[in-house]
Amino acid sequence: MTEQLIKLREAIRNSRDIREADVVIGSLASELNFEYERFDWSRPRHERRRKRIEEVYKVSLPESAEYSDQFRVTFAEPLPAHEFCDAMGWERAYGVSTDVHQALWYIRVPESDLADRRYLPERGPSIPPEAFRLPRLGEWSIKANLTKWPSGERVGFSGPSGVYDVSGSQVISIDGYPLFFEQ
Repeated sequence: MTEQLIKLREAIRNSRDIREADVVIGSLASELNFEYERFDWSRPRHERRRKRIEEVYKVSLPESAEYSDQFRVTFAEPLPAHEFCDAMGWERAYGVSTDVHQALWYIRVPESDLADRRYLPERGPSIPPEAFRLPRLGEWSIKANLTKWPSGERVGFSGPSGVYDVSGSQVISIDGYPLFFEQ
C-alpha cells in the first residue's frame, strides 16, 4: 500500500498543471484503484476570485490558471490516515473541521512550530486557524478528506471545532488545488 501511495504522491508532485495531472495522476487510477475527476466550478466565481488575487497580491496569473484546474481522487476503499500521511511525507498532520456541524473533516498541517508562544496564549491552549494550512505537494495544495471525526488526542481549538491527531481516521478522497487558490 505504501509503495502505491508514494507513486501517487510523486505523480501529484510532478504534475505542474491540470493537463499534466489529467495524464499522470489519471493514468494511475486503475493501477491504484481510485477514481480521478476534474472539478469544474462556475466561471463567475472563478473570475471574481482571480481578480481579487491579482489585485491583492499585485500579480498576473498565467493563462493556464483556471479555477476549474482542480482534481479529486476518490479511493475505492478508505485508507488509514496515519499510513496515508506517512506516505505523503506529512509528519505532523491533524484533523480539522471548519463547518459548524463538524460533519466534514480534513487534514491540515502546522504552518509553524505549535510550541511558538504566539499560538499558545497564557489563558489556555487556543490554536488559531492560521496556525494550520493544507499540505502541499509540488504545485498543489492537497485537501485530504476524512471519513469521520478523528478519535486522536485534541491538540487545540481552531474555529468551531477542535484540532485532533488523525488517529483512528481514514482518508476517503483528496482534492488538489493550485497553490495560488489555497483554501
